[in-house]
Amino acid sequence: MPALTSSSTWADITAAYYDNAYYEGDSSGATAKNFVQACRFLLLKLPKRSNHANRNETEFDIALIRGQLDDAKEWISTNASTTGGVTFSDFRSLR
Repeated sequence: MPALTSSSTWADITAAYYDNAYYEGDSSGATAKNFVQACRFLLLKLPKRSNHANRNETEFDIALIRGQLDDAKEWISTNASTTGGVTFSDFRSLR
């Protein structure tokens, strides 16, 4: 998925969020980085609370997205190499 930009629409941002949420299952550093970017855009775009003509009020759980962002950043730091993959040790010659 292409990177989000300042001209990305709400649909682009939410699609990136959903499309990249499975980074752990894919074991993909690139997908995790895209998820981090989507979380950041959501945090910038989402209001904490929305009120429509004093009739319907909606409150968004910003802490949930912030927690997912932190989890993804931690996953990247422990699982993803600079090329976006996972590094495995080779103990074949260990005595």
